[in-house]
Amino acid sequence: SPIFRERWTGAPPPPYVGTAVSAGPAIDRSGNVWTASRDGVLTATSPSAQAIAFHLPSGRGGALVILADGSLVTDDAADHLLRVSPDGRLLWSSPPDLGAAPGAPLVLAGGEADLVVPTADGRVVGLRAADGAALWSWPLDPGSSLREPTTAPLPTGATVGYFPSASGKLFAVTLDGHLDGRAPWPKAFHDPANTGDAATPLP
Repeated sequence: SPIFRERWTGAPPPPYVGTAVSAGPAIDRSGNVWTASRDGVLTATSPSAQAIAFHLPSGRGGALVILADGSLVTDDAADHLLRVSPDGRLLWSSPPDLGAAPGAPLVLAGGEADLVVPTADGRVVGLRAADGAALWSWPLDPGSSLREPTTAPLPTGATVGYFPSASGKLFAVTLDGHLDGRAPWPKAFHDPANTGDAATPLP
């Protein structure tokens, strides 16, 4: 059986990262563990348990992804997606309002959309990372919440995205481009195998 040992002992105490962290963390290239809490606290915790916290302007944070430049994307209580620099600055002057709560996006490279986002009203939306502009939107399962997607490469160089829905259906969507291997955390749970391990190679 595995042997568990607490890594953070003594001082400082385990970091406080907000109320009700309901989505998995993301890990950047420096080993910082990023979390977003339901009360809008975005926290970077170092491997030595030093924590730096930022507050999202509208509260509530969900699942995180980390782009190639180290910036993060999460959602807020107003159903916007936010792109945040590692020092807590908002990078999109007009955060996209997707009309329903967004889920964790896929970070893609080589296609039109840099971010592909599932929504709580059953749509998939493609966004441009530079400014958050919505490039397209497609209804997959209207009225049902889409969950965090995963991906698999196709022989054509495109990618298939698998989107599970709260209705019990699974949707396969062909996407231009591929999961961005330059990004340290390009999807929920890091990689297509959902290992949650930053050391797992990306396709």
